[in-house]
Amino acid sequence: ALFRALSLQGHEVLYDDRQGLRAGEKFKDADLIGVSTRIVVNEQTPQTGEVEIKRRGEAPAARIRLEGCHDFLAGNACS
Repeated sequence: ALFRALSLQGHEVLYDDRQGLRAGEKFKDADLIGVSTRIVVNEQTPQTGEVEIKRRGEAPAARIRLEGCHDFLAGNACS
């Protein structure tokens, strides 16, 4: 649903659903191809309504509400 929503809002989205790889391997590959922002949806997301989001080259990752992803990507402050 997040992939679809962000795509409809005009964001270019890469959905890495490769099986058998650890998260770190996927993150490394995303860095190698130049993905600017990483959004991690995990098994806690349905319960908490939050995702982990991180801009490339910045640390640390932040936890934000699903509804705040578009604003974060658009450069607006969100929590």
